[in-house]
Amino acid sequence: MDSDKGNPHRILLYDAIQNKIRYEIKIKGVSTLSDFKIERKKIDKICIRNIECKEFIPFLIDLNLFNISSCGNFIDIIKKDEVCEIKFVNKFEKLVGPIIRAYDFNNYLYK
Repeated sequence: MDSDKGNPHRILLYDAIQNKIRYEIKIKGVSTLSDFKIERKKIDKICIRNIECKEFIPFLIDLNLFNISSCGNFIDIIKKDEVCEIKFVNKFEKLVGPIIRAYDFNNYLYK
């Protein structure tokens, strides 16, 4: 996680074998659970439920977040204007993680 004046600016994911940047996600904003006065709890298993921003699929697979069964929590990545909103919710649609608004995604695998 990279910051600009104390605010989240981008997420960099490195390839451990090649020691190079694999993905860069530029962040427009983050809303944390404390912003909504929600207590943070342990999240056991996360499944991807809805992805409108398809460029995130390889990133999620590399993070091993591509479960497809026995899910109590979900990641939704919704396109809103020029921003992809990443939201973590439980089966009751309650927030269990931050809301991350990303405006740029780069996959350096083929660069």
